[in-house]
This record gives sequence, structure tokens and C-alpha cells, in this order.
Amino acid sequence: METNKKSDIYSPEFKELAIELARQIGKEKASEELGISVKTIEYWGILFGVHKSLPDDELIFVEIEDSQESYPIERKYNAPKPLKSKNLTSGDASNMSILMTIVNNRRFIAIFTSICLVVSMMAAFGYYYVKRSSASVSALISYGYSDAEKGIDPMGNPLDVNKIRSPYVIDRALSELDLYSKGITVEDVRSCLKISGVVPDDVLERILIIKQIITEKPEKLEDISEIEYHSTQYTVAITPNAKLKSLDTETLITLVNEICKQYQLFFVDEYNNVMLMDTITKDFDQQNYDYFESVQILRGQIANMIRYCGAMNNRAPEFRSPTTNLTFGDIGANLELIKNVDISRISALVYSSTMSRNASRAVTICQFKILQMNSEMETSLSNASNAERLAKEFEKDYWILDHGNSTSSLDVFRQASAVYDTFMTEAFNSGEHASQLKEDIEIHTIFLNNLLAGEWNRSETDVKFVEEQIPLIADSLRYWSDITYETTEDYVRLELFKNAVKTITPAILSNVFDESKKTLMLIIGAGLGLGLFGSAFIVLCREELRSEKRRVVTV
Repeated sequence: METNKKSDIYSPEFKELAIELARQIGKEKASEELGISVKTIEYWGILFGVHKSLPDDELIFVEIEDSQESYPIERKYNAPKPLKSKNLTSGDASNMSILMTIVNNRRFIAIFTSICLVVSMMAAFGYYYVKRSSASVSALISYGYSDAEKGIDPMGNPLDVNKIRSPYVIDRALSELDLYSKGITVEDVRSCLKISGVVPDDVLERILIIKQIITEKPEKLEDISEIEYHSTQYTVAITPNAKLKSLDTETLITLVNEICKQYQLFFVDEYNNVMLMDTITKDFDQQNYDYFESVQILRGQIANMIRYCGAMNNRAPEFRSPTTNLTFGDIGANLELIKNVDISRISALVYSSTMSRNASRAVTICQFKILQMNSEMETSLSNASNAERLAKEFEKDYWILDHGNSTSSLDVFRQASAVYDTFMTEAFNSGEHASQLKEDIEIHTIFLNNLLAGEWNRSETDVKFVEEQIPLIADSLRYWSDITYETTEDYVRLELFKNAVKTITPAILSNVFDESKKTLMLIIGAGLGLGLFGSAFIVLCREELRSEKRRVVTV
């Protein structure tokens, strides 16, 4: 038989007839008789909820009167009973129609979705490539000295971490890596070098809590405003500019590591003088001084050196310099030997023999020196007295701990007080200095009286010996001053500032994939979604246009 394939229009009555015919003779036979596909008959069966009752091949032929259908049918069958959908609402039928349309066009949907997915993957790859080409290289450094958490440097000034970007540091790094030969300049590096502080999670949590407290109780702002945090960890990162993109990733990593290394050396060198002492002047010429003045210069210099080595020995008693192979205690012992033997010997000759190059000039200098030392001694005694008085105000009470009934089981101790200890130390040092000044005043007074009485030594032998010994002692002090300097440098570098600045995480290329993973997944997901929903939208729109066309033709 023939059907109207041109318009491909089927009335609801024809659909019922087709389903009933399929019930009687089977879907295959009905398809052949009506000239429509088996899938179309199955689809109609789904719409009317009877698709499960349609046999594939049921050879029952019943000849009936012609039906009043608008479609010609060559064979005559029993008039079908009107079919009713079984629990199938209009909404369900519409959903089923959409589903069947999508299923029937699955090939187009698969092809369209694949194309969108490929395009989105290409876009994701392009995004990743651009991000990777501009990925930063960063290292993590940490300040480990005692005052770093207060945000101050070893000199007591605010810590300036931007000195990492100083031209000196970058110049040293570029020179070490010979990057000047590749056209890289200091400004090229400085322009893309960024230093940023790292805030630990626990500190960040406290900051959030404080913020919440201020929000809920604004009156607490005054108390909380005194709280501050200074980061002790910083990232040193280079994000390549057009000039640095000419360097490969390995060279960039090496450059960042070298900048951190040069900054550590710069930091130690800059603050090394914190621990150094004043040394005897290298152009000391005894001919410009009287004998007793030269002795005073040497005595003052060696006293400073002994005091310095004693303080350093208390700070680091076990430290032995790899350069000098000496401890500060060793240096102090040698200085004590020079003081007690060499300087004491010429001091005895100069003062006991009233040795002078110019007696009248020596009288004037000696009188002034005595007045100066008297004034200084009075100041030291006053400082000692004030320090003792202040110390008593901060003196802690004694505690008695009784372990039993006998007096031998009593423990007596004093509570610790840092302020008390500080004032007592100041009182002791001031008193000791006053005692030394008193001794010097007595020596100079005797020397002055002998000068005024005209009793000075004219022994050429003693004068020659003193003139020979003074430059030798001065040279010896210079030698030990250099030894002390080298030992201190080693101590600062290897002990004091060993962890002052250190690289705790060497330079690495930032993980672009992890940083961009969400974006990449979003791009690919968008492509996949566009493919699926876009193709489904196109299919449904096309089917709707066809249906509209059919309705127009039917009318």
C-alpha cells in the first residue's frame, strides 16, 4: 500500500489503527502493510502505553468492512476499538516524545558533543600553555634570630626585607651565574622580583578571631590594637618578564636560589659589626705622645679587648674558630699575659722613674687627666649607688619551703627578677670602674708630684727599652685584634647568625596544573555541557520545526 510519505502526516486515528493491526498480525507485518517503520509503531505503542503487548509476528488475518480512516488501506481488518493510554498523561507523553527524539538523534548528539569537547580541550591546553610560560619561580626564606618576630633587625631598627631586592645582592647573583653575558641586567631582575610575607595558619586563625571580637565588641579595639604580628617567613618569587622569558626554567630556579644565597651573605656582612669591638688605630705613633700617654693608650686598649673577649666567652664558651683555631677564652688569656707582663713592665719604668719627653708639658696633661678621672670616678660611684637603690625596689622576697619538721629540711630561695639582675650588674660594673679610676688617679698623682719636684729619669737605657717595647706591644695588640675580629666573624657567621636567614624551601617552579586545575576542569566541563545540551537543543528545535510544518500542511 501507499502512504503519504511526502507530508509524513499521521492522524491519531491512523496511529490507533496501526497499533491494533500490530496487535493482530505483529509489528513486522503491520510495518509492511502500512509502509511505516517498526520503530514508529513501537513509538506509538509507547505513547498509548501498549508497546509491551505488540507481538513481533502474529499471523491472524481478519477481513472487515472498510474503515472510515482518511488513509487508504488495501486489506480490510476488523475495525479497531479506540485505544486509551494507560495511566499516560499528556505531560508524560510529551516527555516520552522528547526522549525518543533525543534517542533517535543520538548519533548527531554524539558527533556534536565530541566536536565541542575537542575544542574545549584545545582551549584548556592553550590556557595551560600561556599560564606555564608565565609561571613564577619562588623560594621560601626564614629569619631565625631572636628579634625577628618583633620585626626588628639585629641593630634594633625595623627589618627591611626589601634589601633582598637591593642592586648589590642581585648584582652578585648575576655575576656568579654569568648572566650579564646573556643580556640580563639588575633592573630586569628587580622589576619582576617580588617579596611577600607568609602568615601561618594558626596566626591567621587568631587574626580572624580578633576580627570577630572587634566586630562584636568594638570597645575592645583599644586593647587589641596593641597586638601586632611580624612575619618571619617570606617568599622570594620571580615572575618572568619579556627579558627573563629567554632563560630556561632551570636557569630561573638557579637564579632565585643564588639571590637567596647572596642575601644571606649580605645580611651577615651588614650586621657583623654588631659584635665587633673598637681596635687600636693602625697609625699609632709613639713619637706623638709622651711615655705615660702611650702607656695609658695601651692599657685602655687591652682593657677593652679583655672585657670584650670575656663577654664573648660568656656568650659562647665552647666556640672555637675554624679560621684561628682559638676560643675567646684563649684570646683573653693571651691578652692577660700581655697586660700583666709587657705593659706592666713599661708602666713600672715610666711611672717609677718619672720618665717624660717634656716635663712641663707632661705636668699640664697630667693635671688635666687627674681632674678628668676624678669627675669620671664620681659619676661611676653615683651610677653604682643609684643602680643599687633601684635594684632594691625590684628585689623579690625570699621563699622558704619546709620539707619537714627539722630546720635542715628548709629550702630558702629568691624569686627571679630580670630588672633586679640588670640593676645589680650595672651597680657592680660602675663600682669596678670607679675602683680602677681611683687606682689610676693615685698613680698619676705620684707621677705629677715627681714631675713638679723635678725628679724624672734620664737613664738612656730605660728610655731606649721603653721606646723599643711600646711599638712592639702596639703591634702585638693589632695582631690579637685581628685574631679577635676573625674569631668573631666566624662566630657570627657559624653560630650567632647561622639561622638568621636561611632558605627553608629551595626555588621551585609554581605548580601551574594544580593552580589551574579548577579552571581547566571548568573549560572542559563547559565544552562537554555545551555539546550535550546544545546538540539536544538543536535536535528538539529541529523536531519542533518539523511538527510545525506538519501542522501547517494538515490545515
